[in-house]
Amino acid sequence: MSVDYPQFEELRRQNHLWLCMLWRVGDVAYYIGLIVIAMICPLVILANFWSWQGVFIAAGCVPVGLATTWLASNLKEFALKRGNVDKHY
Repeated sequence: MSVDYPQFEELRRQNHLWLCMLWRVGDVAYYIGLIVIAMICPLVILANFWSWQGVFIAAGCVPVGLATTWLASNLKEFALKRGNVDKHY
């Protein structure tokens, strides 16, 4: 469960359905970005250990994963700000 899930519940109580959907998309994208960084990059390196191709693909995975995580966290923060939900953490 996300750390800011109680704020999502507050959005739901206020009936901000569009903001709830934005928050959910941001939450899923955040974890996808983390999975790309933590799992896919090492797997690509291990699968193609003896070729430069694996290193270049892994080097491309890290910025993509970081950008996805950053954009997703900003999307969640935008939804919380638009819904006037205070952060309690």
